[in-house]
Order: sequence, then C-alpha cells, then structure tokens
Amino acid sequence: MPYTIRVDVSQVTQLLSRVSQALTSDVPQKALTAGANALVSSATATVPVRTGHLRSSISAGQASAEEVEVVAEAEYAAFVELGTSRMSAQPYMKPGIPQATQALVNTALQEIRNITG
Repeated sequence: MPYTIRVDVSQVTQLLSRVSQALTSDVPQKALTAGANALVSSATATVPVRTGHLRSSISAGQASAEEVEVVAEAEYAAFVELGTSRMSAQPYMKPGIPQATQALVNTALQEIRNITG
C-alpha cells in the first residue's frame, strides 16, 4: 500500500520573500537606530558626572543599513570607560549593550511583523 506525504511550502516561500523585502527596506536602519538610542540612554544615565561634559558628548550617529556608531566625544571618554593605571574603570557604555541589543531585536521583529502581516 503506497504512503504519500505532500509538503506544501508555498506559504513559507511567500513569507520568506516578504522577510527578504523587509531586510532590504528600512528595517535594518530602524532597528539599528533603536539600539543606538537605547545605548545612548543607558550610557547617559550611568556615566559618572563631574562637570557633565562627558555625558553631553554621548550621541548616536546616523544609522545605515549595516551600522551605527554611538560615540562619547570627550577626550577622556575611553579613560573613564576602561580605566588607567591610576584610575579604576567606570564603564558606562558596555553595561548598556544588552539593553541596546534587545531594543534592536525587538524593533526588527516588530517591523518584520508589520511587513509580513
């Protein structure tokens, strides 16, 4: 007695096509922007403040489809984040990376859901 299993992947193919379109649209840029903004918020909330110059120098650049930069432009920013031989590190950027990553992923998923229905 023959036994047949038929698998229809037409809906999967359509879904993958829509996801592919999403990834070539502005979804990556929106996700990167959300992640960068979350990192800026976290960093400005946790950075040690003496004069406020370091905190005010933290910003996100313009996101492309592939990258975005979050920068602390104060000349001593790396010394505070990483420490020196005479000063302990006081990280303010690195602790915010998990939160920023979650914001990026959540935004990307929401945008893909919006596109794929």
